[in-house]
Amino acid sequence: MSKIRLSFLWCSVLSVVVLLVQACGSGSSSKQVLSADDFDKQLKSTEKAQLIDVRTTKEFEDRHLANAQNIDINSSDFQTKMMKLDKEVPTFVYCLSGGRSKQAADWMRSQGFKQVFELKGGINKWVASKKPVEKGQQAANASLAMSLAEFQQMLKSEAKPVLVDFGAEWCAPCKKMKPTITKLTQEMASTHKIVQVDIDESSDIALAYRIEAVPTLILFKKGEPAWQFVGLASEDIIRKALQ
Repeated sequence: MSKIRLSFLWCSVLSVVVLLVQACGSGSSSKQVLSADDFDKQLKSTEKAQLIDVRTTKEFEDRHLANAQNIDINSSDFQTKMMKLDKEVPTFVYCLSGGRSKQAADWMRSQGFKQVFELKGGINKWVASKKPVEKGQQAANASLAMSLAEFQQMLKSEAKPVLVDFGAEWCAPCKKMKPTITKLTQEMASTHKIVQVDIDESSDIALAYRIEAVPTLILFKKGEPAWQFVGLASEDIIRKALQ
């Protein structure tokens, strides 16, 4: 066999190997960028998963996925904090729409993290898929602290029906109902305003509307009470009231 022919065969073999490696690599990478549903399923099925929100602290306080750790990709200590994570444990990253999480994931892979999953479309897609989020403690407190005058002004100026969830930190049924309230708040944002009021933080409001037990739900239309329910309400009960 001539040297020219042998060289040609070797080049052909090497080309095939390179193509196979690239194909395998691209397939593996694509599987690591997951839709909201797949990200949710993978996260729930992974023991000891590391969930990282790479947005700013302010964005994180506004809303974030449950059990997420906030490490801002643009902070000066981002790499230092990330290197404290376990590289052997599957890590899930997300941001607002996917750009910053991709940057973070690429860096993590270059540093030897074994499995890195990205949320395609970020928390925007997560919320659009009607999946639950949590508020930071500061944001939650801000939403609950309201004077009677502010509350009544809000009811007066709001064109949409307003569902008010009166509760308290110590109330077990309130905590049990919270995921439903959070879900409906996101799902019905275009047609209804849903407000949570802590009766201890805003006792003047609770007194003015004669709240004697929690949880109590009151639906206001044009500033006036149109429906009321005392106790743990199911999602079906609340949905029927909001129709």
